[in-house]
Amino acid sequence: MKIFAERLKLARTERGISQRELCRRLGVSQNLVGEYERAEAIPKIDSLLAIAQELDCTTDFLVGLED
Repeated sequence: MKIFAERLKLARTERGISQRELCRRLGVSQNLVGEYERAEAIPKIDSLLAIAQELDCTTDFLVGLED
């Protein structure tokens, strides 16, 4: 899911949040956000919702359903 990887990185960097900080906020391993951003892993729905909440964006934005 390349669009998710791109949108996640865009939303995170626009807010000035490091991968490490986002991992800390989400309570996940330090490498997981990097794996998401390289499209090596896809989050489960509960993780997707938590990411959207932490980045103050919609899940639709993250998965490419809205701009």
